[in-house]
Amino acid sequence: MSFDKLDHIVILCDDIDTGTSTYETLLGRRITWAHDSADDGTATALIQLENVAVELIAPKGSGPVGDRIRQRLEADEPALASMAFGTSDIFAAHYD
Repeated sequence: MSFDKLDHIVILCDDIDTGTSTYETLLGRRITWAHDSADDGTATALIQLENVAVELIAPKGSGPVGDRIRQRLEADEPALASMAFGTSDIFAAHYD
């Protein structure tokens, strides 16, 4: 594989305010970016660390992505949803 770094992890949470407060306390950092999307029914907060970011996503209102997150959270506890890697050579990463 041609990945250079772990760019960020995505954690699903029930409520963006509770999740943000919890992870700010846990990581000792404040959020660096936040966004609510009425189009897809989500709220997102990003906490940037030295070498990786933690992205929190929660359902907010109604929308296709928020509805899927809500269903996933009903089946499981809030948890790691994905990991995003970075590469300096997308062609090599795609075809390795």
